[in-house]
Amino acid sequence: MKNKQTKQIFYYMLLLGVIIAPCFMYVPPIYGCTVDSITLYTGSSSTSLTASALRIPQGSNAYYYARCTVTNPNQYRILWEFDIDGNGVYEYLTITYYDSSGYYLKAPSSTASRYFSNSGTFNARVRCCLIDASGSAVSSYVSDTCDIYVVGVGSVSAGGETSTPGNIKTIYVAKGSPEATIPVTAAPNPSGAWPSGKPTWNVSNPTAVPIDTAGTTTVTATCGTSSLSINIVVVEVDLDMEGVDDAIEETVGGFIALNDDDDDFDGVMDIDDGYNKDGIPGNDDDVNMSENDLVKITLNKVLPESLTGSLTLSAGNGIKIWQSAIKGGTALTLPVQFNTPADLPKELWIEGVMASTGIRDSFVKLEYEIGDRTFMDNIKITVIDVDITTPAGSLDWGRNPQSSWQNTAPYHFDFQGIIAGEPGAYALQIRGEIAPSTLTYKWTLDASCGTLSDDSIDDPDHIPPASEGQGTLKLEAYYNGNPTGIYEERVIKIYPDHLARDCANFGTGGYCVEVAGVPWKVSTFNVHPQPTMNNWNCHGSTRHAYDGSYD
Repeated sequence: MKNKQTKQIFYYMLLLGVIIAPCFMYVPPIYGCTVDSITLYTGSSSTSLTASALRIPQGSNAYYYARCTVTNPNQYRILWEFDIDGNGVYEYLTITYYDSSGYYLKAPSSTASRYFSNSGTFNARVRCCLIDASGSAVSSYVSDTCDIYVVGVGSVSAGGETSTPGNIKTIYVAKGSPEATIPVTAAPNPSGAWPSGKPTWNVSNPTAVPIDTAGTTTVTATCGTSSLSINIVVVEVDLDMEGVDDAIEETVGGFIALNDDDDDFDGVMDIDDGYNKDGIPGNDDDVNMSENDLVKITLNKVLPESLTGSLTLSAGNGIKIWQSAIKGGTALTLPVQFNTPADLPKELWIEGVMASTGIRDSFVKLEYEIGDRTFMDNIKITVIDVDITTPAGSLDWGRNPQSSWQNTAPYHFDFQGIIAGEPGAYALQIRGEIAPSTLTYKWTLDASCGTLSDDSIDDPDHIPPASEGQGTLKLEAYYNGNPTGIYEERVIKIYPDHLARDCANFGTGGYCVEVAGVPWKVSTFNVHPQPTMNNWNCHGSTRHAYDGSYD
């Protein structure tokens, strides 16, 4: 029984040896079998594989496989070694068998791609050799390399500023005209071409980012998992002047009147009125409630309102700036600063105190600084002096100057005329002056008072009407054929004859003689100081309506 068992065990061991022995059998190398060439292919899951350099977005996979040709192919296997990220270490070792097509291919699903989380240039490598059953090489290694460019966003630039990773820039640009834009560009890292379809942007057109509205826009370029932004702050500094559109603030500018009239008829020129110039309280220059020649300006908040800091208001020659439309107190000492947004909006009033010598030779300007940029809104100003020198007075004034009285025959105020065809008829004398001299004249006269020979010269002739009337004479400064809004007016009256006019001036039942040595004076139409009528034959006025032969 024992011998039988021994024989069986021997039999089984012999059989097992027959089966297992080939697995341990040494197979000598067959020389002359070599790997002739190798090519490394790379690509992406959505594009064709390529044997050239590969550019992929950061945070994506590089797909690859290799192919080689072999001299005298046989049953031997090929050992592949891959170093996809180029760090010098062959991470992937795989083995394939020869196929009948004459090529050995390697692209196993488990190692057919490599994820790259960081941008940079990676020199992918592959090598292979023939090995025998024991794993020993039977041929020399053949290798190939291929650059993989993992591309991120290296920089984003706009307006002379460039954001880089870890250093995001904010640029400040002035609000532009409607449809104004600024280009934004991005550069890849590493340099060269972008992967197909990259970068993507969070704006519809990065080459023309709108800057016609105040506010902040963050523009972001993205390539894979890499993104980089730049902030664009559109700054609006806005100074408004009543009657002046934003579009013409510098091309045409604003026109203001030289404040040389006397709105409250107190005998003090308005330039010197309304703020106690002489320092003596209680007299005529303290207050001018009738002042109407100052022009309002408005200082608006800087936009976007998140911006803070101070604005500086300044002005050129011939201008004063007040905190009230009727002045009062003292004019602002320029330049003056205001905080944004705390102090704004702010209304102020500008006064013309010296006539311009040329068009747009003065200004009011509002400036705001942030970083190394200065933003401003500038309104060019022309201070215009329009004077009707004759008539010097006006029918409706609360105070007429003594010069408006004509102290020679026929005695009358210079704003009084008589109708055409009457004995001793005369025309009104009309004269005017405008500065600066580059502006042109434009006269108008109500038809009830007659007509003018020429409305565009400084001294047009007056043609009296055929019937009595009352109306307005106006002289306005024009610029390039357009009204400036700066003018002077006189109300004039045309009487039916000399007698009617003299009744208005002297009344009836009075005596034109000295009283207690005081000469008789003209007191009508608020003339001041009152003209003295020495050696004047007041009875002669009754003949004016007859034949004009008497003074």
